[in-house]
Order: sequence, then structure tokens, then C-alpha cells
Amino acid sequence: MTQVGHESGIPARTSAGLFLTHFNSGRVRVHFGRLVRESGALVDWHFVLNAGELPPSHRRTGALNAADLLPVRYAAMRAQGRMIPGFLDLMTIPLALELDADFVWVMEFDVDWSGDWGELFARYADCDADLLVSTICSVEQCPDWQHWSGAAAPPSVDRALFRRCFTPLYRVSRAFALRYVELMADERWRGHSEFTLPTSALASGSSLVDLAGVYENNPGDSSLSPGTLVWRPVRWSYFHEQPAEFAIADRLYHPIKPWQPGRETPGTGPQRSGARRLIAARARLRRDP
Repeated sequence: MTQVGHESGIPARTSAGLFLTHFNSGRVRVHFGRLVRESGALVDWHFVLNAGELPPSHRRTGALNAADLLPVRYAAMRAQGRMIPGFLDLMTIPLALELDADFVWVMEFDVDWSGDWGELFARYADCDADLLVSTICSVEQCPDWQHWSGAAAPPSVDRALFRRCFTPLYRVSRAFALRYVELMADERWRGHSEFTLPTSALASGSSLVDLAGVYENNPGDSSLSPGTLVWRPVRWSYFHEQPAEFAIADRLYHPIKPWQPGRETPGTGPQRSGARRLIAARARLRRDP
């Protein structure tokens, strides 16, 4: 596990990362390789493949399980029929807790950085935020966010505390991940994880910090455009493939879809197994794809 913070008398903090993908290809693996090569000294990265529509079941390995840890949200996800949209926390929170690190970065395969990855993560090595994420907005700041209609919290949570965020890349502390599990046991918490994560953090007194300064977007637009970290439009090349296409240096970019331009999905048929094939005994996540 990667450790940061070695000041005298201060215990070193551990930092791990989950690289999430539903699509395993040579281009994705090269992208992951650059991430590890440039930032592996700061973040202990793990490659997580889940090609299915449900979070992986870890009962066979004795690992943490979404149905056990987050039963209320798991039931809501099953009623919807799939994990996407709105329930990616059912995969990321159990896996983050399984890593047993002080902080865990969560990164989707279609995120890129127009610079050296190590320089990005070094910026936050001394940041103690419980939830470090982009595009934190209140209802008033982005009233047209499509997922407000399904958002709900216990009456003790004032609506003025409601927040949304954007989670292609974020970092969660172990302390908040454990607190999140406790909070989500209350069935009055409902909605997209991009609502439940920041709002529960704020409501519980956890520290919530925006990744401001390393991305650009427009929260007032449903696609977050124009900007670099947006929902649409799509880019078709990673930074290491076509750096000239990334006009602004040292910025997060999303989404990059490393397959045939114009397609919304890879279109290559089913992938081999789900995320659990990358989890060995005691759910040790693989560092190599």
C-alpha cells in the first residue's frame, strides 16, 4: 500500500486506487499502465473489470458484499434492474473498504489527464478531505440536474444541504466510507450516488472538497459542456495517443471512449467474467490487468 505523509510524529497515510472498467482492451490497458507508471508511487492502483449490469458478488471469496453492506440501496438497484445509472457506489464503497486504505481514489477508464498523473495526485497527497470530487453544486446552482427528482434524505437533512457532484474521478476516506454505510441503512436516503455521496458527507459533518482547478465544465448545462470534464461530447483518443487534441494542459478530461468513433458502446461482444475474477482469496484486487 502506498504511503504519504512522513512528518515526524505523524503516521503515514495509505492511499489506494480503483480503476474501473467494463471494457478490457489493449488501449485501456496501456492507459492504465501510464496511470500506474506516473502515479504508482503515490497511489496503489487496482484494475477492476465488471462487464455486467450488477455489482459483483464477493460471497465466494469472503469479501465485503454490496447486498450486505448497503442493503437498502442494493434493493433499490435491483428494483431498477441494473447498477447504471445511479448505483455505482454499490461497487466502489465495498471495494474501497476491502482495500483497507486511509484514502481510496475511484477512477473510471474514460477519464484522462493532460499532463503527468503523478503531478495531479501529488497536489492532494496532504489533503485530508473525506470526499474529494468535482462539480459540487446545490439545487439552486444547477436546478435542472435530471436526478434531483429522485433525491431524498431524512427530514433532519435540510434541503439547503442537498448537493450533486460528478464522479468519473473522486477520492473517499475510509472513515467516510464506513460512515456512508451507516447512513445509507436509513431507507429515507434515496437517489443517484452523485447525490447521496456529497449530501451525506455534508450532512454528517464530513469534509467535502471540490477538485477545483484541475477541470473545467458548465454545471448549468445538462451535459456539463463546454469544458474538459463533461458528460458529452465524447472524445475518441487518450492523451498519450493524441496529445494535440487536449487543448488545455494539466486538466482532467472525460469522456474518452477508446473504440470506434461514433459508437456509444464498444460493440465487441461480452467480456470475460466480471470484477470478481480480478479478486483472489480475501478479495485482493489485482494490480495488473
